[in-house]
Amino acid sequence: MKKIILILLLLGINFVGTSQVYKNTWMIGGSAGFNNYHNKASGTNSSLLQINPQLGFFFVDNFAVGAVFGINNFGSVKSWSVSPFVRYYLKYLFTEVSYGLKRETIGDISDNSSVLKGSIGYAIFLNDNVALEPSLYYSQNFAGGKTYGSNYGIQLGLQIYLNR
Repeated sequence: MKKIILILLLLGINFVGTSQVYKNTWMIGGSAGFNNYHNKASGTNSSLLQINPQLGFFFVDNFAVGAVFGINNFGSVKSWSVSPFVRYYLKYLFTEVSYGLKRETIGDISDNSSVLKGSIGYAIFLNDNVALEPSLYYSQNFAGGKTYGSNYGIQLGLQIYLNR
């Protein structure tokens, strides 16, 4: 019952603002995510917390491009990544795709790879300029033309929309 009330409350908060994100709006923020990671090269499975600062620009209504930076330094897994992204909003739902470069170290093994990530989420606008954004994502790492590793998880973002 508490979960239902919380969901209804969050949905009610969402209708305070409008869902339209207009052309020439800047999006500044990021997300933190918890994921399950599998690295084929080292045979490593682990659960990680990842931090992802993000900057984007809406060049048309509801459609943004930008860059997301990934930072992970937990346990034996350390990595960073930089990826351009595209994001599209349909009402309060959004989908995002990014493709970029990743440097990863697991113990004594270091590798460079490319990473393709897709996510779907929901923007809960707290006011006209600030939104909480829970989302689900899946990503694949590639190196030398082969699948290198993958992860999936949940993340919670906080975005500030300037000039909205």
